[in-house]
Amino acid sequence: MTQPMEAWTLAELLDRTASAEPTPSAGSVAAVSASLAMGLVAMGFEIAAKRLRQGKPLPAEATPEELAALTRQARDLAGALLRHAEDDQAAVRRYLRARRVADPEAARQALVHATEVPLAAVRAMRDGLALVQTALTVAPQPVRADVAAGAALLRGALAAILGGVAANLALLPADETRAALAQEARALEDAE
Repeated sequence: MTQPMEAWTLAELLDRTASAEPTPSAGSVAAVSASLAMGLVAMGFEIAAKRLRQGKPLPAEATPEELAALTRQARDLAGALLRHAEDDQAAVRRYLRARRVADPEAARQALVHATEVPLAAVRAMRDGLALVQTALTVAPQPVRADVAAGAALLRGALAAILGGVAANLALLPADETRAALAQEARALEDAE
């Protein structure tokens, strides 16, 4: 069994990404990037909570309980995105194995799965972008740039994953499954 991505050092992630192996692929790397982006969003909530504990004003009203809940949401999304990165690697490997055994139906099913997995990551990224707006209202001015950077990283990761989804869709036969996946991808791309 291979070591989970979250146990890799940054140097290992870079080395494995830059290797001749097909994984980690763009979807996995984008999900890791989105996870780090959610860390920046969580930081905005954490610093706001710290200022509140120090008796300093915030740009918008928030209670310690609200900030704790928002921090938990951001951290939970960061963890979920790491799991999506792992799931994406597994889905790509499954698809590549299915292609090698010359079973067109197994390859089609694996490709559908390799398209559904990144769409789940995009849904989590959309949830993260919704949290960004709240973080920007409560975060002190000096940390807003970090939160905004988190939003930019989320948008970039989202675009990267949707690009991979589009490539997968092009490989699927024109049927109801492909149409439904394409419709979901368009809806996620348009939502903001």
